[in-house]
Amino acid sequence: MRSESMFKETALGLRPSNWDEVFLGDVFAEVNTRVKDLSDVEPPVLSMTSRDGLVLQSDRFKNRVASSDISNYKVVSRGQLVYGFPIDEGVIAMLHRYPVGVVSPAYNVWKPKINFDMMFMDAMLRTPSMVEVYKRFASTSVHRRRNLSKRDFKRVPVVLPPLPEQHAIADALCTVQQAKEATEQVIEATRELKKSLMRYLFTYGPVPISEAGKVPLKETGIGSVPEHWAVVGFEGSIMNRKIRVSKVKKRDYKSKGRFPIIDQGQSSVAGYWDDVKDVYHGPLPVIIFGDHTRLFKFVDMPFVCGGDGARVLHPNTDNFDPAFLFFALLNLDIPNRGYNRHFGVLREQKLPLPPLHEQQTIASILELVDSKLQAEENKKQAFVALFNTLLLNLMEGKIRLPEFAGGD
Repeated sequence: MRSESMFKETALGLRPSNWDEVFLGDVFAEVNTRVKDLSDVEPPVLSMTSRDGLVLQSDRFKNRVASSDISNYKVVSRGQLVYGFPIDEGVIAMLHRYPVGVVSPAYNVWKPKINFDMMFMDAMLRTPSMVEVYKRFASTSVHRRRNLSKRDFKRVPVVLPPLPEQHAIADALCTVQQAKEATEQVIEATRELKKSLMRYLFTYGPVPISEAGKVPLKETGIGSVPEHWAVVGFEGSIMNRKIRVSKVKKRDYKSKGRFPIIDQGQSSVAGYWDDVKDVYHGPLPVIIFGDHTRLFKFVDMPFVCGGDGARVLHPNTDNFDPAFLFFALLNLDIPNRGYNRHFGVLREQKLPLPPLHEQQTIASILELVDSKLQAEENKKQAFVALFNTLLLNLMEGKIRLPEFAGGD
């Protein structure tokens, strides 16, 4: 059991006794360099994100959204701090990805006054506990914008470990972050593989790539398909019936109840609701179609009801394997026609109809890819949970890395 003498009371609560309690005004000094002060090349425009901090505006929005005249934008260099509003949502970050950039004049830019680990500081200033501190210090004169005045910013307390421990904490967090990013790359590659597989399977069928050139194809309104496949319309051939389920708002969700709710945008049951008058409990499986999100969900459970705008579609199992139909629907390119218009567009679509045994083979292949995707998503979420746990505990000294566990 740790001795109480290893900790001390600070403005932020108990912290290790060898950590220094200071104020942001001791750590940072304001800088106010504008683009018009530069004599050479114009730096790229940066945007603030709650998850990734400062990123290139062109990456975030795919194009530039800043005004054409950025002469009054503020210049920020690597290792400097930027904060703005709403500060209670963590709009604060160190620039570490790029050597220099420019931000909106509405932001405040600060440079270091003392030596610290940049990645440690970036993570520490964005922790939930620090966001709570910003809320308390939000200036009443700009409260509507949930900002910090420069005076209040300087008065915000922070508790800093010795520099070697800052480096070690930053390294530990970076290790987990890199593992998460590597998993995200695997997920993205697997998604691209799935897209390629779907294009291939819905063009040539479930044949080896070496045999694809031998498959006789025919041109249809939905593109090339094997000659022995049919192409059918939505009504009757694809779906036996469609049922519009009751609207269920999130405020009505309960932790327990009889009927699972499929909420649009979710990949699993989002909650339960007891008082459901119109619920689908016919033959299974069914497909949930989110009318304005265009998301399909393959569901196999005793009862199901949908969130606002959802529809339950019951596949015609005489023609279609439900799992194959799910992937065939996902393969559709339904244009964005506005809220509550997508179901009408869906009814106009046609789908390929292979023999049932080919449908089942195609579905099995794609389900294997989906299983891989789910496993990687689970791994990613485990890294996210580990990162958040380490962030909370290491930054507050609740957990010490082994080489610093003894305090001084």
